[in-house]
Amino acid sequence: IECIALSEREELLTYEMDNFLKFWNINTGECMKSFTFNDSIVITCMLFKNSEEIIAGTYYSRLLFINYSNGKILNEVWCHSGGVN
Repeated sequence: IECIALSEREELLTYEMDNFLKFWNINTGECMKSFTFNDSIVITCMLFKNSEEIIAGTYYSRLLFINYSNGKILNEVWCHSGGVN
C-alpha cells in the first residue's frame, strides 16, 4: 500500500503498486470502487471533508483532482520540474 485515507462515509481509500485506487467498506472489508490511472504512480492521496473530490500526488510531480463517483480526472496540476530536497 502506497497511500491510505479514511472518508467520512466509513470507507478506506488505498492506492497500491498494482496502479489501482480502491475504496473499501471498513465494516465489511468489501472493495466498493476501483479506479486505475495507467500513466500515473500515486504516492499520496487525500479526501476532502464533505467533498466529491480526491487529490492524489504522483511520482511525476503532478496533483490529480479526481471525481469520487466515477474516477475521472477533473484537473491536473504540474507542481515542479526538478528534484526537491
